[in-house]
Amino acid sequence: MANITDYTYFINEISIPIKSTAALNGAINDSIALYEDEVLKKLLGYKLWKEMKAAYDASVATVSTPLPTKWDRFINGAEFDYTIDGETCTDKWIGIKNVEKRSFVANYIYFFHRRNNVSQNSGVGETIAIVENSKIVSPYAKCVNAWNKMIDMYGELDECNNPSPNPSAYNFLLANASDYPDWKFTKMAKNLSLFSLLS
Repeated sequence: MANITDYTYFINEISIPIKSTAALNGAINDSIALYEDEVLKKLLGYKLWKEMKAAYDASVATVSTPLPTKWDRFINGAEFDYTIDGETCTDKWIGIKNVEKRSFVANYIYFFHRRNNVSQNSGVGETIAIVENSKIVSPYAKCVNAWNKMIDMYGELDECNNPSPNPSAYNFLLANASDYPDWKFTKMAKNLSLFSLLS
């Protein structure tokens, strides 16, 4: 199955050292394959994720097979109308694949990739490299920032399950719920057990 995200998304605040070709980026490619599916299943639910993946794979495999409109709008972004506190707002959902190279999926991948690569398994325990003329610092601040920005784009619900007013994936799907009847959203929160996730 084809991934929507690629190594070119790991720039600026979620920069990861990248090799000169996609083939040389084994560790990040493995993280993309694992965590893209994981977060999209959380957002869409298994049934809708499976439908979306099948549509995307078909469009990648054959240029003559376009994405269905609902998946084109979800993956590539679209304007949408939604209601917050009785007021109708028009906004732009950036999508997952875009020229800005910003995506909640990429932030989610970055968070877990960094967490998993803070240390290496030496066979006798976890170790970190000692680099001459450098000081190793915690990735905590960057990981928390990436997580919180991911939640902004993914969609945040308060304790009463009211959505935040951001142009998030949640708000886009909610505004277009009739196109996604099998939608099953998994709520995530900012700073949710980040100490335990990073330890």
